[in-house]
Amino acid sequence: MTEQTFEAVARPLYEGMPDDFIAARKALAAQARKAGDAPLARRISALRKPTRAAWAVNLLVRGDAERVEALLALGEELREAQEQLAGAELRALASQRRALIGEAVASARRLATDADAPLGDAVAEQLTQTLQAALADAAAAAAMETGLLVDALTTAGFEPVDLDGKVAVPEAVAEQSRARAPRKKAAPSKPAKPAPESAPKPDPKAAERARRDAEELARAEKVLEDMGRRAAQAHDRAAETRTAVEDLQQRRKALREELDEVESALADARTADSSARKERADAERDEAKARRAAERARAVKAT
Repeated sequence: MTEQTFEAVARPLYEGMPDDFIAARKALAAQARKAGDAPLARRISALRKPTRAAWAVNLLVRGDAERVEALLALGEELREAQEQLAGAELRALASQRRALIGEAVASARRLATDADAPLGDAVAEQLTQTLQAALADAAAAAAMETGLLVDALTTAGFEPVDLDGKVAVPEAVAEQSRARAPRKKAAPSKPAKPAPESAPKPDPKAAERARRDAEELARAEKVLEDMGRRAAQAHDRAAETRTAVEDLQQRRKALREELDEVESALADARTADSSARKERADAERDEAKARRAAERARAVKAT
């Protein structure tokens, strides 16, 4: 069983709905076991269910490949500009970056809504962070493009992205990187400018400005990422609070209904007690009359 074949076996699990993942994985593992391939069955059983954000990224990769390609191509330009400390170019590309990420997130939300699984704001924020990671790191871009993510990706500026445990079939990342390399080389090159008679001397001040611009952009991106993360956390806490409030309201409603039942039962008990007291008083009165009548009868008999 080759890795490519295993990837082909695993891929349908990540193309389906998250709620169907466990049952589908169990069925595939059972088929492999029935076919006598115990190692494959174990590998299938070990596949992780994707988070909602990872599922949304995989959905975007399949459903809007052209937009994903444009986004990843911009990532290559951003990384190249970062390596060359091209501050002006970085600033120009940053504007495109924000626009493309916004469009990609909107596209993913439309695709998810069409699949009857709309994305909440917290999941959309994790999706945004994954796209940012793919723009910053070539390996993260390849990981995203596999369509086999099991968890969202995060990055700090242009630092390497930790992909450990993030892709269902890790080997697919290297394969995707190899598949992408020729496309990068085949990209149209800019026409070469005629070489000047004497090459200009590098401007140390310009290089320093470019370096500072790149550092400032990286810091701004980190601040933006932190703000987005805090916003997502605040959204999650608000959702938890709303759930707690709803639970308490339901509990209060149940307690009120229970109290109404208790008060109704108490009123019935008081009515029954009043009736019982009246019946007892009547019985005691009848008993006293009967006793007096018996005493008179005995007195008459004695005379």
